[in-house]
Amino acid sequence: MQGWKARMNNLKVEQDKVKVQLKKEIYLKRAVLLACEAFSESCWVGLSANEESYKIELRPKQAGIELENLGYEFCNFVLGIMQNV
Repeated sequence: MQGWKARMNNLKVEQDKVKVQLKKEIYLKRAVLLACEAFSESCWVGLSANEESYKIELRPKQAGIELENLGYEFCNFVLGIMQNV
């Protein structure tokens, strides 16, 4: 894989879900929480955290969703919120 996607190692696609890991030093807690709430309409969302990062698990409620794209959409959504917070 080339380009920016190759440099992003914060996504892990599994059989029916995508896991996203976001560093606390970069991403605002409020933005992550708001994104989780927004994505909960179309996905089951799990959120946990440790001292360094937020860990989000997105499991689409409908079949046929491209999981890698879903993960990148979530990251972009969080960044969009951060611009407006």
